[in-house]
Order: sequence, then structure tokens, then C-alpha cells
Amino acid sequence: MIKISVLTTVYNELFQQIRRCIISTKNQSSVEINVEHIIVIDNPTYPYIEKLNDLIKEVNNDFFQVILMINSENIGIANSLNKAIINSSSNLLAKLDADDWMNEGRLYKQSKLFKDSNLDVSYTDTILFDEKNKKIRCETSFDEKMLYKLLPIKNIISHSSVMFRKQSLLDIGMYRNLQPAEDYDLFLRLLKSGKKFIYLPEALTSREIRGNSISHSDLYYQMNMAKFVKKVNNSSKLSLADKPLKENTARSKRINRRINQFRRSNGFRKLGVGLLSLYIIEDNIESLYFKFLTEVLK
Repeated sequence: MIKISVLTTVYNELFQQIRRCIISTKNQSSVEINVEHIIVIDNPTYPYIEKLNDLIKEVNNDFFQVILMINSENIGIANSLNKAIINSSSNLLAKLDADDWMNEGRLYKQSKLFKDSNLDVSYTDTILFDEKNKKIRCETSFDEKMLYKLLPIKNIISHSSVMFRKQSLLDIGMYRNLQPAEDYDLFLRLLKSGKKFIYLPEALTSREIRGNSISHSDLYYQMNMAKFVKKVNNSSKLSLADKPLKENTARSKRINRRINQFRRSNGFRKLGVGLLSLYIIEDNIESLYFKFLTEVLK
């Protein structure tokens, strides 16, 4: 029997979202696959604890068990994930965000790859949905050969699609407190330490894009943190103490507004908005280089 621990952190997700997450994970379990779903609530005032406890009693069985952990204070995503990793009882760990869900066969198909004793990380494609459950698109990644060239430029791995060997995460010190780019930092450090990645080109995870997520509400901070993560993994002169702080200034609000406008616009309007911001121009030069490199490497 294969045993797998699934790691999920919760802050303000709705009960319906977490229920969907849990049920999709339970559906992965079988006589062949024993699943432990560790859920860390990083919000002491989270309102759905009682409902979650009732659901856990309903779904737990011989092949599937939810372990609920509640932080007494907010410690952040990275520290909450590390807490889940330390308390997991499996050699294989799968990540799943609370508002995402697994598609049929994910854990079985990914775990089969780990029969290769040298494998450390597996990642897959992801189907994106909006908040009304309407499919937006399938977000495809790149194979491991291209990963080594592309990952240092841009994060091309969906966090919720990943399965790790537990010891591989312990070897590099697990997650670092670099939200919202803690996953990108982890992938870069795994790559830098020589860990082996394998791409499974199937959409085995589905992700809900929420309008109030940080990727929509504060793109400027998200982009700055991603840039810092790349720098700190390439320079011995930088430390985590140098990470950017989340700004609440007129300038940061203006840049964030223009980034959102740029992403929503098309044609000449998109060009006009982009030319108004040096920050957007610099980011798009990097994006064009990334697209050029993907074509060259094909």
C-alpha cells in the first residue's frame, strides 16, 4: 500500500471550497492508496471549525484520514506548511490549496513516478476555473528539460499540482517565509540543490481563480517578491532580511492599478497603459525574453 500526505493551509476560504478540496482528496484514496490529509488552519478566528469537524467525522475511514491543526496565532503560509510537513507520516507529500481540488487519478499517477528512487518532485498541468465554476483554460507547464532553463526566469509550476519526496524538502530546509512567492523560492532551491523533477503532462488538478486573491489584489507586491526570490537565489550578498515590504503608498497603489489595467486591456489601449509605466515595460521585456526562450528550446 502507498501512503501519501496531502498538505493544505486555510485562512479565509469558504466551507464549501474546503469541503470540495477534502472530498476530491478522499476520492483519491483506495485499498492501494492510503491518504492522510493534513489541514492547517492559520486563522484563530476561522468561523467554520465546527462544520469542518463534523465533515471530518463523516469522511474519515480506513483509507482516508483528515488531520485538522489550528494555529493559536497567524504564522503565515510557509510556517503552516512546514508544520504540516513535520507532522506528516508519509514519505510522499502532495500540495493542494484549500480552494483547489484534485482531478481523478492524480495521486495514483504521480505516486507511480516515485518508484524511481532518484525522483524528488513531480508536477502536472492545471485546469483554471472562475468563481462561478466556469472553465477558463488549461494551464500547461513545460517538461523537465525546459524547466532547468525556464524556472530561473519565471515560475512555471502550479503549486497545487506538486508531489514531493518528504526527505527532499527536509534536505533544503522546507519553505521560507516569502509569501506570496514561497513556492517559487522552494522550487528554485530544489533545482539549485540538484533535486530531480519530472513533468506529468496531464491536468490532474483544478484551480479556482478568486478576485480577492493576492494575484489580483496586489500584483505589484507579488511581482516584486518574485523578482526578489530570483535575486536571493542567485546572489550570496542578499539575505531574507532584504525582502521587499508590502507598501501602502500612493505610488504602489498607482502601479498596482496600472498593472491590473494593463492585464485587462487589449490592442492599442493595452499598449497605451503599458507605455505609462516603466515597471510594466521592464516586466514585459522579461516576458518577451521568456517567450523567445521557450520557442528556441522547443
